[in-house]
Amino acid sequence: MSTSSTRPRLAIVGGGGAMGRLFARILCRGAREIYLFDFFDSPTNPSSAAKVFDDLRFAGSAGRLQPSYFALEAGASGAWLPSPVPGVVGPGRWLMLLRPDDGRKPRKPLDSSEGRLSELVDRLGSDDPDGCTVLAAVPDDAKELLPRADLTVLAIGLEGRSSFAEAVTYYANWFRPGSLVVDLCSNKAEPMEFLCRAIDPTVGVLGAHPLFGPAVSDVTGLIVAVVDPSDGRPVSPWREWFLSRLAEQRLIVTPTTALEHDVAMSFVQALTHFTLLSFAYTFVRLDQDPAQLLAFRTPVFEPLLYLAARVAHLAKSNPDTYGSIQIHTTRPDVRTAFLEAGKEILNAIESGRSSGADAVLSASPDRLAELFAHYGSPWSPDRRDRRERQRREHFLEMGARLVDGLNRLREDVVSSAGRVRAVEEKRSGQPSRIVVGIVDLDLLDPGRQDIASRIRLRPVNLLLGSPRRGDDGEPDGTRDIVIPLARARVLDDAELFDWLLENGDLVESRSCEMFVPQWFDGEILRRLLKGFPNDASRDASKVWDVRLDPIAKGPETPPVPTGQQLARVAFSIVLHPAELVAMRHEAQQNGAADYDDRLRELDDAIQAIYRTTADGSEKSRLASTKDDLKRQRKKLIDQRTTTVDREVRRLTRVRVHQIYQDAVNWLYRRGCSAARSGDPGSLGAAPNPTFG
Repeated sequence: MSTSSTRPRLAIVGGGGAMGRLFARILCRGAREIYLFDFFDSPTNPSSAAKVFDDLRFAGSAGRLQPSYFALEAGASGAWLPSPVPGVVGPGRWLMLLRPDDGRKPRKPLDSSEGRLSELVDRLGSDDPDGCTVLAAVPDDAKELLPRADLTVLAIGLEGRSSFAEAVTYYANWFRPGSLVVDLCSNKAEPMEFLCRAIDPTVGVLGAHPLFGPAVSDVTGLIVAVVDPSDGRPVSPWREWFLSRLAEQRLIVTPTTALEHDVAMSFVQALTHFTLLSFAYTFVRLDQDPAQLLAFRTPVFEPLLYLAARVAHLAKSNPDTYGSIQIHTTRPDVRTAFLEAGKEILNAIESGRSSGADAVLSASPDRLAELFAHYGSPWSPDRRDRRERQRREHFLEMGARLVDGLNRLREDVVSSAGRVRAVEEKRSGQPSRIVVGIVDLDLLDPGRQDIASRIRLRPVNLLLGSPRRGDDGEPDGTRDIVIPLARARVLDDAELFDWLLENGDLVESRSCEMFVPQWFDGEILRRLLKGFPNDASRDASKVWDVRLDPIAKGPETPPVPTGQQLARVAFSIVLHPAELVAMRHEAQQNGAADYDDRLRELDDAIQAIYRTTADGSEKSRLASTKDDLKRQRKKLIDQRTTTVDREVRRLTRVRVHQIYQDAVNWLYRRGCSAARSGDPGSLGAAPNPTFG
């Protein structure tokens, strides 16, 4: 077997759980088949095939793999009948095909006749070497499918030792010799010892502990600890494939022993969780909303609060997992030492209280200073050799850097208050989205949480430069989009222009014929003019793409000067949304006073009718007058909107043509010349329908 050229059949026990879904996502693009074993058919609390299929669909989209879904129904003979469906819902067995869809390779018709699960996988599975077939199965199917697997990932925890042992014992009956079994438990000594006893020596065993949770959106730079078995069994050839796949996902693979790993986890996991849970629960015991304190955040308090909130929520959501980390820790004395250190500091703080105020002021600081010196020295770079001093300095620098990225993002938000910005929102397990809007922030009244935790954007209509409006938003009728800072990234102008050009939004094309030097080609012209005008102005429209198409000589072609060629030069001009907003503001100023006066008159007249008491024919007359006034009001607003929209389109055309003429004149000053009289203003100046 060649691990570099063969794509394995992969089985994941616990494939419907969070960690199983994560490793399915990590490994799917390197596997040809994936068997997910979980209780997908449970009538009361089924594992969600929909969630794992959705994760795999998103992971496959990065490799241009398109999904097809099949619901599997039991046939009369006990075999399974696949039915194509648009999506996945409900409990049961399901099959998904991830196949490249480049439109070039014809597809063979899918045979949907019934058969055993393994037959369906073989028959429906992709014939493309880059495709992947995914089957959501149940434990009863292991006897048929698991002997096919080259690699089996055990995504089951050690929360209950008996249930872990029962699960491993059950599936161990069908592990194929030469295959590899990978355990993902957060402890390693006990699970690895049991796996070596329960699994046949011809089957490879590997311990792997991902030192991160399943909710991460990007695994780059995160760590997977790896433990080899200690019983001398042969190394499975699939070990190299598994570790290489982790490295391809830019994970850091850290080899270790079971004992070294478990001792490290007593500090890295057990002590850390214990500390953060104690910190988080203090707020609960004292009935203090931590989010209300973000307005007073410090560089130390803020990251600690976020970490505590994360661990408190995860412990609530996964009590068995977080309880197991504490119960099965190899060094329970670590927690005891932590509590004793806290008590020692507390005693020093309170040592003088019983002796009166003077004693508090004199005795406690001295004792605290002694403690701070004693416990702080091992963390300090002072009085150490050069190499050790550098290590400690790096520790301290990392602490200062923890919130740098978040603070830089806040700087962008604050400096952009009231301005048009594009913000990318990255959502875990979903495609990112980009929102263009006006940053809605009042620095004198920001709200206790807004700047600390989220960006508020008033979305902009990209065609007309107007803020979008909704019925369920702020008092003035606008509806903000709120993006958590943890998911947000403010795009710079170059990224915004690339996105607009790719989507065809706010893009205008202009072209003309001209003589250009023979050495010109499209790439040279693009490098010269992309970003024109090349000044330092922000929020300004630019030429963002240029195309040069040589024109063949014909009977109507004008004489070509020596050393030049005749070509059509096409400019793609991208309008900055901020300029559109400014144009709309300018358009709204024209006639604003007359419009406001007339609108106020109509509103006053309508309100006067509401305040009038009448009955009979007078009431009917007033109702008719009120309806007429409302129609006049709506007509006035519609006419005003139409007038402003028309003016925005006019200003847009003027701005685009100005940039176009300036770009052409720039080329004329650098050796190009007009091919026909009247260029550039008369030829190729028809506006894009977006603005016309």
